Amino acid sequence: MANSFDNPIIIDTAEGSLALPIFRSSKPIAVKRVVWKNPTNIGDVLLIKDALGNVIVNTTCEVANQSQMFLIEHTFDGLFVPTITSGIAYIFLN
Repeated sequence: MANSFDNPIIIDTAEGSLALPIFRSSKPIAVKRVVWKNPTNIGDVLLIKDALGNVIVNTTCEVANQSQMFLIEHTFDGLFVPTITSGIAYIFLN
């Protein structure tokens, strides 16, 4: 599966850098929640940052194949995912 930039944004492959966030808009991006679906192994990592490099989500899998949800309710100028070692991240927008 490839990354998708609809709503929700679906990420299964890490990409992006501070210079090239995976999702940038002329308007701020209002994130409602993030769901990390089925991280495979204990110790796997999901890291999501905004365009300025501020951490939005930084989590480690503690139970294999157990999804995690994070309520964010915040606005950002851009997003990028430098690390996702397994599973799929769904970023839901308002």
